[in-house]
Amino acid sequence: MHRWRQWQQTLNTALGKGVRWLRRAPNLEAWAIVLGVVVVLICQALGIHEHQMPWLPSSGAEVPREWQQPAFWTLFYDYVAPYLKLIALMGGFVLNVAVIRARRIRRLIVPTMTACCFLAMWLVLGDIYEQWQLMHGVMIGKPFSLGAYALKLILIMVASLTPAVVLVWYERSPIWERYLLRSMAAPLTFCMVAFCSLWVLADLLDSLRDFQDNKVGAGRILSFYFNLLPSIFVESAAPALLLALLHAMVRLVKSNEMVALQSAGVSTARVLRPFWLLAAVVCLISAALNYDWAQKGEGERDSLTRAAADTRKKSAAATAIMRYLPTTRRLWFVSSVPHDLRHDKLKGIEVRQFDEHGSLVEAWSATSAWRWRGGMWTLSRGLHSRYEDGLASPVDLYNIPSTGILQFNVTHWTETIWDVIGGTQSPEVMGVPDLVAALASPGTLGDQRVRLHYNAQIWHRVIFPWQALALVFVVSLLPPLHSRQGLLRCVGIGIALYLGLMFLNSTVVNVARSGRVPAPVALIVPHLILVTAGLVILRRRSEAKALSWASIPSLPRFRWRSMWRLLRGRRTWKSEHPGEFFERNPEEASSSRIRG
Repeated sequence: MHRWRQWQQTLNTALGKGVRWLRRAPNLEAWAIVLGVVVVLICQALGIHEHQMPWLPSSGAEVPREWQQPAFWTLFYDYVAPYLKLIALMGGFVLNVAVIRARRIRRLIVPTMTACCFLAMWLVLGDIYEQWQLMHGVMIGKPFSLGAYALKLILIMVASLTPAVVLVWYERSPIWERYLLRSMAAPLTFCMVAFCSLWVLADLLDSLRDFQDNKVGAGRILSFYFNLLPSIFVESAAPALLLALLHAMVRLVKSNEMVALQSAGVSTARVLRPFWLLAAVVCLISAALNYDWAQKGEGERDSLTRAAADTRKKSAAATAIMRYLPTTRRLWFVSSVPHDLRHDKLKGIEVRQFDEHGSLVEAWSATSAWRWRGGMWTLSRGLHSRYEDGLASPVDLYNIPSTGILQFNVTHWTETIWDVIGGTQSPEVMGVPDLVAALASPGTLGDQRVRLHYNAQIWHRVIFPWQALALVFVVSLLPPLHSRQGLLRCVGIGIALYLGLMFLNSTVVNVARSGRVPAPVALIVPHLILVTAGLVILRRRSEAKALSWASIPSLPRFRWRSMWRLLRGRRTWKSEHPGEFFERNPEEASSSRIRG
């Protein structure tokens, strides 16, 4: 034990010296920037970008028939993409050094603004590159909505620049606003970290046996839970904001700090404004994550679970898809849809061609299929048959390795991959751009029930994250700012509001899916209820009126505690008027005197 204390003292001394050196060393930020540039140049000399570059022909004889020259800007992005990640890593190191050495908030504004602008540029360029590859590099045929995609890019940029804007606002705020903001930001950070940790730990304990049985690597598990963090953040934003707000309000009211602010002439809305702005920032980030990223994490969760259960190496985004396209009178069955359609194929294909009378004419089967540019489908290792009078006659066999014919090309199919799989995936694991594309898919045009479900899910993705702001707006007005009476009662009312809001959410989502009420109107009802109640309470607070409805009503003649004592079988009854019980019960009074 004595040796451990010596080691602890030595470690604390070394850490203290290191922190002091970081704070006092001259020109350390400039040397950190120079170090980052040197590391990037060394990696560029080593050629770490080569594995990212696409295949390019060295002579005309090696060019495949389907190959096309990629665009210049895509080649440029393939070249700089690894270095952007490296610059982000080294920039994080430089930013940490600046945070340690900064003694004033003003010195952090420029480094934070630079880091946020670089992050926004990196995320936007990466997403545009992925969308370009999805539309041109792979012939999936997904409909493209410019409005939905533009809103996605705007949310990415706004969420990336939010930390810098908040830092500028924090630096320009008065001291008391900074104090109120810190009083809520500290428990909010603790609650978010606690919720994420408990969520990941509970899920890991539940899925650890499946990971071990299927020999899933530690790197893949870490990547899986990292991609799951956006969905956890979205689900945990409302309860974390509620608990952080209640903790801050109870502490500030108990120490009479709210009374001091109001005595100085600060209005109720001005006092509570830091809490509302912090909640708005969290809701903005949650809305950006819930638009597309959170659903990708949930989709990867489902695919990884299916892959673990089916003992397959590659995950599947969907399984057992059956789709009939009336425009071409073809029935498609797909056994497995890969999660990455750019590098994998559809597995287990069965296609049936019917005529105008509903009779089977042709059939194709294959172990895998892919669609090339120009509309040509390639089927691998399968069978092509024709039907006459209900009897099948094989036309082509292309699953015999000895003949060397392992593939069969079909040029007259007009369906795209998205026509086959679009609208069949669960809307709970699809982002807003995918949901909009699914609504434009031919398979969902005639199914009104599916369209209502997808439309309700789109509006739920957009509206749901802002519910936490409405909840914070109402709950922040419940505690009495001028006294300590009723604090616990207001905490209970706030928690009850959250639980009731969860029930109301499920109700309005089902109403929106039924189509009886338009989805935007139905899903905005909880927000309207909370905001209306908050405005009413704010008006009463500004007029210095008490919230009589927030108190628990008492009985006209008896009290709750006295009734509980009576139900427990006690012979005594507490009342405001002594002897009231015995005056109404003379027999009980006489027996009590005898016992006495």
